[in-house]
Amino acid sequence: MTSTINKPETLTPISFRIREATLDDATRLVQYLRGILKDPMASIADLDEMALDSFREREHLRKLDINDNGLGIIAVPDTNHLVSENIQYSGNEREEIFGFLTLEPTRRRKIKHVVELGMSVRQDLRGRGVGKMLLEYAETWAARTNRIEKIVLNV
Repeated sequence: MTSTINKPETLTPISFRIREATLDDATRLVQYLRGILKDPMASIADLDEMALDSFREREHLRKLDINDNGLGIIAVPDTNHLVSENIQYSGNEREEIFGFLTLEPTRRRKIKHVVELGMSVRQDLRGRGVGKMLLEYAETWAARTNRIEKIVLNV
């Protein structure tokens, strides 16, 4: 018996950049997260378990921002090099979110050096380097803070 391995198709590169999320991103993040949660394989949570609204997301981002060990970053189109081939935009390309990563600090002082990683990438953009760049940014940021010793992931 012969078996063959199918090579994945070559995906069209996309131009994007990574930046820290701001309070102004809350509404777009809620829309993004609702889309992510529709895919049962993309999250450990179901859409009906999450209380997603702009107010709560703004609070979440605010808490990440004021905490020394918290980080929220997003992947967005590089507006200088928009590549629209095979990408479906839902609105203004400058406001589209391709991926989201958080490093959530703990409330316990004794393990303040530990953060929990949460990350997602839009399904149609997976396999194009978005997740890799989000992780590289987070690793660099964590090393630069010199306060984080361990990043954990629950799956």
